[in-house]
Amino acid sequence: MIEEAKKELHRNKHLLIIGKSEIDRRLFINNLIEGVHREVIRASRGITTLDDYADFIKKVKMYNPDYKTAGYPPFPALQLVYSHHDILRKEDNSCLMIIDELDQINPKEVGYVERTIKILIERLDDLKKGEKSIQLIISQENENDLIERLAKRDNVYGANRNARRTYKQIVEQNLKIIDISGY
Repeated sequence: MIEEAKKELHRNKHLLIIGKSEIDRRLFINNLIEGVHREVIRASRGITTLDDYADFIKKVKMYNPDYKTAGYPPFPALQLVYSHHDILRKEDNSCLMIIDELDQINPKEVGYVERTIKILIERLDDLKKGEKSIQLIISQENENDLIERLAKRDNVYGANRNARRTYKQIVEQNLKIIDISGY
């Protein structure tokens, strides 16, 4: 199971780790990232609100420090998150970002994290050979319709998408589900 996950990481896929307990998923991810030749950025386990997510973005310095003048909504956490999304769309980065227990984030505020995931999926889908991208590992107890939520269009995937694939196909192609129940 761990070898399959490492192959998917090597193929530049994002991973969704599901199954077993929270501790088992965390241990599986720790084993998976052992020896990875990328900077690993792990979101704090206690992220449950937008302010927590904004604090995480500040900590890892993945935002434009000039976000206050960029015309974003007048709420500091929102400004920071929107600036973070702009950086993710443009930045040529090769780090590995880990978001543990996505299903524990406040349901009213999980949309900002899901939008981050959508942006990273779009970036990976548009990747040209040799370009760097941020890879993502997400964990939660089960899939919980995450693929369906990520496949809903909200102007992230753009109007110029190839009409031969649906948004769900784009998500499924770039986000590999690894069920560790049998591991």
